[in-house]
Amino acid sequence: MSRSFSAFSPLQPQSTWLRRMLASTITAALLTTATTGCGKKGDRLDAHPAEGQILWKGKPLAGAEVVFYRKGAADEKPLAAKAQTDSNGHFRLSTYEKEDGAPEGEYAVTVIYYAMKPNEGGAGPNVLPKKYASAKTTDLQVKIASDTSTLPALVLNDPRPSDGKEARQ
Repeated sequence: MSRSFSAFSPLQPQSTWLRRMLASTITAALLTTATTGCGKKGDRLDAHPAEGQILWKGKPLAGAEVVFYRKGAADEKPLAAKAQTDSNGHFRLSTYEKEDGAPEGEYAVTVIYYAMKPNEGGAGPNVLPKKYASAKTTDLQVKIASDTSTLPALVLNDPRPSDGKEARQ
């Protein structure tokens, strides 16, 4: 015995309503996960406000990218605090949120500065010595403690002889 189905189903309005409710629930769940992250805030290490200054050739270095890599971290993804220097070479570290600082520990510090190429309208190569671009080769080491807020100035040395050409800021 065969059954025939009509094009009109009494469940059609409910079916549409159920689909909308399901879509709304899934969207809300995805937004909640995206805004709060997968991990709990309790999984984070306490960050302590930390700020400092970068000096290059005795002058503040504006527009440099600064990254603090935590040493001895057992995680596969190393914990890093980042900042960009302002016009006076000052920076404030951010690890989890803007300018929240960095967890206690010892850090290898990298600094990269891309000189602008005005004729080409973009950034040029990193003008700092290569050793400052890698956590493995940098000689900049910093310790952050819970009572640390202002770090000593980080002075970058240029082992190359001066030829009169300096990085423009």
